Amino acid sequence: MEESKKLFYGPIPRVLNEDILSFLCNKHKGEIGLGSKKDCPRMRIRYVMDKNRFGYADFGDFFFWEDGGLYVW
Repeated sequence: MEESKKLFYGPIPRVLNEDILSFLCNKHKGEIGLGSKKDCPRMRIRYVMDKNRFGYADFGDFFFWEDGGLYVW
């Protein structure tokens, strides 16, 4: 994961929890929706696809829906 200073309170920590990811997605939802991620933080997440198999998604390729959790497309 790459660190960036374009954040709400300083550099992005190396390990992010769900609350921080959700906050960032909400903060940048307009840019993500327009496909203009120029000022968005540059980060990737790793998620479980199957047993012993992971997938990776860049910021803007995942989102949170109410209390349903994290979704990746």
